[in-house]
Amino acid sequence: MPKKTSSRFGSKWTDFIPFLALTAMLGAGFYFHTSHLPTFKICWFKRAFDLDCAGCGLSRAFLLIPKGDWVQALKLNGASVLVYGFFFIFWIDQGYRLISGIRSVSSRLRLIYKIVGTAVIVALFANWVGKLGRHFFL
Repeated sequence: MPKKTSSRFGSKWTDFIPFLALTAMLGAGFYFHTSHLPTFKICWFKRAFDLDCAGCGLSRAFLLIPKGDWVQALKLNGASVLVYGFFFIFWIDQGYRLISGIRSVSSRLRLIYKIVGTAVIVALFANWVGKLGRHFFL
């Protein structure tokens, strides 16, 4: 017989970790500004090769998107809005599953995650190839 949970929000406190991490990541832009970020290069790829990696600019872009500065976020990383959107959808799903007590992901939602996740990876890679092309050929 399955064990009933005493709480409506799931049986393990670890169910909250992804939701809390996403809440902190998506909400950081409401509290911090890009000037709060360090000015030194924190990307090991950029330190080693003096080239932007596929994720360069995402941290600063994630701070700008909640403030509505989408144009500047896209200048920092062309895939930032898509990546932020993917995490936002995942955050909504995590919150819904916490409130409703559903622990598994439906096959339809799993397929949507695979499609959108693939689109995010392709967008990050295409953005990176574009940056490299501008660096070497322009």
